[in-house]
Amino acid sequence: MASRRNSSITRSPAVYEALVWGVPMPAHGQITLDIGRDVKNRKTVSSRSVRPKRSVTDYEVSRTYGTAAAHVLLSPHTGRTHQLRVHLSALGHPIIGDPVYGGPTRSTDVGMEIPRLMLHARTLEFCHPSTGNLQEHRAPSPSDMAGVERALHIFGKPTDSTGSS
Repeated sequence: MASRRNSSITRSPAVYEALVWGVPMPAHGQITLDIGRDVKNRKTVSSRSVRPKRSVTDYEVSRTYGTAAAHVLLSPHTGRTHQLRVHLSALGHPIIGDPVYGGPTRSTDVGMEIPRLMLHARTLEFCHPSTGNLQEHRAPSPSDMAGVERALHIFGKPTDSTGSS
């Protein structure tokens, strides 16, 4: 059996997409926040930690749904547990469908049941642990996420980051 060290995967840049409540301002930026296990609830992660670690995420708003919600692209520089969820919540724009960091009643705001956390890994790159070859994997947005986006249309005319419809 291979040791954990030999089977670890070194990750390269990744792009995630998320649907969030509200519209982050400015429309692009970098979130830097020291996070770790929360001192009051060890099952969650926050900046209230005895041993926080640096975490950094670049974000860019790609579409908005009025002022109710936005589609955001995320590029984490670090890979902390729940990093993207904690960062967006700290900005005041939690991921739609997030029962831990987004508030328990938020999932009914679009008039439909939110099937899950609206976070998706669009592009992942890593060096294969056995061959050392760079592997890139891309995945289109899942259909359930597209369904939630359709429901968000009732809150406002969607626009891309350039302001056009």
